[in-house]
Amino acid sequence: MPGTWEVDAVKGLLTAPDGVVLKLAAAEATVISLLARANDHRGSFEELLDALDDHDYRARNRLAILVSRLRARGSRNDMVIPLIGERSRGYIFMESLVEISDAQVSSARRSGT
Repeated sequence: MPGTWEVDAVKGLLTAPDGVVLKLAAAEATVISLLARANDHRGSFEELLDALDDHDYRARNRLAILVSRLRARGSRNDMVIPLIGERSRGYIFMESLVEISDAQVSSARRSGT
């Protein structure tokens, strides 16, 4: 059973369930964070492009390139990122994904978890 992925948008880090960490570009962190906050880890093209503030006629193509490069970088670092395109809809992160912050990490350390 897959574990939980974590994204830290402030630090720009994506952590796989096995502990492998990938440094994210700002736009990548924005996309993954939006998916983490969505109930079903889905983001429509419109939601993702709004988050990126990218709205011209080539925006979807740039988003596809961003996702492709992210997957490729993950693969080079022994990380299979479960980010799947949904035809004509957007993207979905296929495994458990949470957004973390420094406050959550500090709180967990204080409580011993």
